Amino acid sequence: MIKKRYELIENGITFDSWDGCREGLEKAYDQANQIINDGTEDLTELSIICTHYNQLGGIEYCELVDEWDMEDMTCIDDRMI
Repeated sequence: MIKKRYELIENGITFDSWDGCREGLEKAYDQANQIINDGTEDLTELSIICTHYNQLGGIEYCELVDEWDMEDMTCIDDRMI
């Protein structure tokens, strides 16, 4: 059985994760919005990925959901404002 998780990746490291459902995705976007609004100077990249795990907990594959380049904040779309 494959289990999905939405993961918020900050500077290449998993910051937090949520169940792979609509509510989990909303929480991931809410957390990303909070991080962006806090304006951390050390933050260079931020992304949300959907990771699919097998029954043993190993990663089957990952899908990029959204990403932001913190050096060019003009790329942030209207969903985050």
